[in-house]
Amino acid sequence: MQWEDIKVYTKKNFPQEVEKGLLPNSGFFSGFTLKCDSSKVEKVLGIKLKSFQDMIVDLVGQYVELLKNEGASETTIKVVT
Repeated sequence: MQWEDIKVYTKKNFPQEVEKGLLPNSGFFSGFTLKCDSSKVEKVLGIKLKSFQDMIVDLVGQYVELLKNEGASETTIKVVT
């Protein structure tokens, strides 16, 4: 998984929010590639963990809901780059 994949997931799942500027989706992180294998955890705990994409969509969805509940508009959200 690549950190930059978050922008792809965000635009795909929240196109209106990105278009309106509620989710600027313009940040950049030149970090690292994270490879992980959760199979041991799943086997020991007997559960199926969510995928990286599903976690990001859930998190961004909660953030959008919070912004909307607080009455945020396109002009109130600032991204630090």
